[in-house]
Amino acid sequence: MASKLFLNTLNMENRRFNKREMCGFHGTVRGTLLCSRVMGLLPLSGLTCPTSHKLRFTLRSPYTMFYAISLFGQVLMFIMTFCWVVLNGISLANMTNSIFNTSSLVSVLILMHIGRCWPALVAKVESIECKLPPFTRNVGVMSNITTIFIFTAAVVEHLLSVYYGLKVACACDINNVGETYFRFSMPWIFDYTPYAAWKGALIEVQLFSLNKIR
Repeated sequence: MASKLFLNTLNMENRRFNKREMCGFHGTVRGTLLCSRVMGLLPLSGLTCPTSHKLRFTLRSPYTMFYAISLFGQVLMFIMTFCWVVLNGISLANMTNSIFNTSSLVSVLILMHIGRCWPALVAKVESIECKLPPFTRNVGVMSNITTIFIFTAAVVEHLLSVYYGLKVACACDINNVGETYFRFSMPWIFDYTPYAAWKGALIEVQLFSLNKIR
């Protein structure tokens, strides 16, 4: 009888521990952070694990190299838009692009700092969570649904923006729609460098990822 009571208590504690893992701080936000890592904005390892035991920030991680490439692209975009404002004067379009890329660069640097401090923050939060009762609702699922909704809305917004730009480019020059679109959308790049389809695609991916952190 005592052994059965002990086993039932142990199973209850295991279920509570699993519930806390699923609804804890790490389990709730790791899906959102994983999206940032996939886009090269957050160099963290261990986000695919349901627990935080493998959560690490290290410069030897492949995600750090991915982040460095993204950071280099953002620094380049910041320099190009700043030079474009200096050479062509202040206007609404010029300042909008410059402010966008400046704030995006700041956001990328902030994410680097967040990634460096994140494992220690999660460990601190989990030490507090162990003293609290587990959530009765699966907040991890709610957080993931919210992330998917926001991400989907951002994708739709970006695709509509690209569609509008392509329609304008098609009206201007139907024979060179791609080149016209990128020269019209990003003159601070293609007025100084020759147009190439791979350049346009690479910059579009860069802008898409940066739109997600704003």
